[in-house]
Amino acid sequence: NDIGDFELWCPLTEENAELLKEDNLLWIGTDTLGVIEVIQKSKDEEGSLSLQISGRFNECWLERRIVWDKYSKTDYISNHMRSMVYQNAVNPSDTKRKIPNLTLVEDQETYGSSTAYSAHRDNLWDSLNELGKGNGLSLRISNNVEQKSCQFTVRKSTDRSFEQQENDVIMLSSDLSDILSSEYSLDSTGFFNLARVAGAGEDAARKEYTVNPDLTGLNRRELSVDARDISDTETWNVTITTTVTLL
Repeated sequence: NDIGDFELWCPLTEENAELLKEDNLLWIGTDTLGVIEVIQKSKDEEGSLSLQISGRFNECWLERRIVWDKYSKTDYISNHMRSMVYQNAVNPSDTKRKIPNLTLVEDQETYGSSTAYSAHRDNLWDSLNELGKGNGLSLRISNNVEQKSCQFTVRKSTDRSFEQQENDVIMLSSDLSDILSSEYSLDSTGFFNLARVAGAGEDAARKEYTVNPDLTGLNRRELSVDARDISDTETWNVTITTTVTLL
């Protein structure tokens, strides 16, 4: 569901420096385009200059827009996604917000259930990704380099796991050479498993609660949480109307 990324290493030549600039597009193959977001220049011990170019696929364009006007209606999930892209990136009321060459794919199959959805001022990509993840859908921009067209499309996820038998299974393994490299890292520097929560009140009268109090020894990593801004009471404003009858 996340935006794909890429990395390119190449010699630092005049031609490469001219072509590989921020926001330029890099054709990765088939219908995939990458947006150059990071440029690093380096020199090795022998004095050779190189460029390290990295970025994400051009679905990241949708991250540059917000849901400008309030969006609220009931429709199928894929239609919600298409409508929000159309209103905020393809054909917005303010033409300055339009993303060049971006259109909606025609004859899009309808996916997901019919449901009410609302968004306003949220990041467009975050709203779309939230809808997709919750309903087994993914979104991408399919690009035609020759025609300079970029089409937003919604796709249904396909289960390729061992637990199902309807689709061909995909197995990733270094023994099969479909994993070229692998890494593992563990960082526990920011890990805590016991929280002492202090709520409303002052000094001895302050209310406290401990999460996971039975942990012991070096397995116990304590964190203090200041929750004084959370009130444990509710205030109600009540108006009482009394009718008096004079005899």
